Amino acid sequence: MSTFQLVVTGIFGIAAVVATAVFALANFGGDTRYLVFLELWGSVDEKVMEGWLEENFSDHPELRVNYKYIPERRFDEELLEAMSLGRGPDMALISQDQVTRHEKRIVRIPFSHYSERDFRDIFTQAGEVFMDQKEGFIYGLPVLVDPLVMYWNRTFTRASGYPRPPVRWGDFADFVTDNVRQERRDIVVSAAGLGEYDNIEHSKAILSTLIFQAGGKIIDGRPENFKVNLSDRFNMPVRPAESALLFYTDFSDPGRLIYTWNRRMPNSFNVFVDEKMVVYFGMSSDYARIKEANPFLDFDVALVPENESGLTSSYSNVTGLVIMRSTKNFPAALRAIDHMASGNSLNMLSASLQGIPPSRNDLLVRPDTERFQLPVFYEAARRSFSWVDPFPERTDEIFSEMVVTVVDRDSEVFDAVERARRQLESSLRDL
Repeated sequence: MSTFQLVVTGIFGIAAVVATAVFALANFGGDTRYLVFLELWGSVDEKVMEGWLEENFSDHPELRVNYKYIPERRFDEELLEAMSLGRGPDMALISQDQVTRHEKRIVRIPFSHYSERDFRDIFTQAGEVFMDQKEGFIYGLPVLVDPLVMYWNRTFTRASGYPRPPVRWGDFADFVTDNVRQERRDIVVSAAGLGEYDNIEHSKAILSTLIFQAGGKIIDGRPENFKVNLSDRFNMPVRPAESALLFYTDFSDPGRLIYTWNRRMPNSFNVFVDEKMVVYFGMSSDYARIKEANPFLDFDVALVPENESGLTSSYSNVTGLVIMRSTKNFPAALRAIDHMASGNSLNMLSASLQGIPPSRNDLLVRPDTERFQLPVFYEAARRSFSWVDPFPERTDEIFSEMVVTVVDRDSEVFDAVERARRQLESSLRDL
């Protein structure tokens, strides 16, 4: 055990004693005074979070958790500034990608408090991006898993004779040719938002899903030892990233029957809610956006198609609770995130967010079946994966170039993947 681990383990031992004393005093004789005030920062809707926290801690009067909403585009900047001035929060709700940016500002929780076995049993596989197996600690507790799913317009599929889109990618080509509508090679109704990058929402999630289903990865490891494996073969006859990129870009090739998208088209989400697209690949969190944008749209949702081996896993965004080094009350913060990640707590949060799945395996196996979308969202979350992107904005630029150069025939697929690998490695060296 390293010196750091010994120190942290000692801190946890002392913290447990202090926490026991504090909370025993807090509940002594039914005293309901708030003895501990904690601050939680995040970019989740303010009204949702305030309502959730109030109900969540109604039976814990010794704890008061105040929530500060910060728009996602400003979150990192405000957090850095506050912590540099000694005014940072006790806890934060962050994405898996933000773990890298704030790694040195997050308190690492050793397996002595939350064992690897318990973490794996309790939380989804996608949530393991908040765990460092090699070093023996977790960054925090995953609370929400937002998986990629497949929405479709039921009016269009009824007209083309499909009860629903295909379950397998191998059947997707026929589905596209039967559903796309063109007039003089202009796309009037797109069968699916696939083939380009900048005007397709969640294009990185879609490409990540295709690469993973083909047997590949993009970036592996943790901040201290990231490894780019985008161009690795993984014992496959064709490199997974190449086969995924070729499959994806074919949908924007005017010379192919499956041509269904081009970069002159509007944003894919807008095309779908304007009822000019049959299939939209979006996150579970898009459900509320779709309903708000077009309340009259007759749509349904299913899992992303599987590969020929039956692998249906899709990419997901993961949100987790972490304790910041700026906290003045570590034992209370630890107790608070434990409570917020409990089953009843995450059930309430998921319901408040219109069904964005909770991260706990025990909740995902028994979704609320009264809402038609939840069994699909929960199953997608249970099967989903995730990966830590150290520089999402830069990755978007690299992936966009990779796709565009293939679509424009400026690069062969092999060369585009190799160039993207080199660019990712160069960006890692600049971290």
